Amino acid sequence: MIWYKLFYEREDMVRLVDKYLFKEYITEKLGEGWVIPLIGVWEDVDALERDWNDLPEEFCLKSTLQSNSLSIKFIHKRSETAFSAVKAEVSKWFRPENTLINSYCRAYYGAVPRVIAEEYKTEIDSQLYDYKVFCFNGEPTYVYVATDRFLGEMPLISFYDLEWNRLDVRYGDHPNCDVGKPRVRSAKRVSVPLRIPL
Repeated sequence: MIWYKLFYEREDMVRLVDKYLFKEYITEKLGEGWVIPLIGVWEDVDALERDWNDLPEEFCLKSTLQSNSLSIKFIHKRSETAFSAVKAEVSKWFRPENTLINSYCRAYYGAVPRVIAEEYKTEIDSQLYDYKVFCFNGEPTYVYVATDRFLGEMPLISFYDLEWNRLDVRYGDHPNCDVGKPRVRSAKRVSVPLRIPL
């Protein structure tokens, strides 16, 4: 994984790590209905402020270049939410030191910090299961699962193989979680060519 972060190159890598561009990528590859609907996207907090009163009462704000739960904000009553407090928090998301642009992962180097607003999904009911599928040479190999992202200070994280056996792997100090195997609707297989630089 570290080798991939440091050396792997693809022309369209930014599209795979930027939360806004990835929505477009998934729609191109799989069609409509695979991503949470986008309400808006902004490249600075002043543009978000200009559109604030036009947004729905309930939605989710996210940084497009961060992977932690600190750069996500749920808005449940926009008309009763002071934008000054939102602005103070969201402004930090645009600072380069608070994005993955400065990380060791070269995929983010050409990315543009943005904030997106997505439709709020009430059926999640405060629990979010975060799945990441690790693929090598275009083949799925392991699954990362995080739970309790918004319920405590530290999410629970586990790794599973494709038969859904939990692996004896720890993600830093994060406690493991036991999550049942998800039911997945069928999707067409997407070929992603691997080019390893020499």
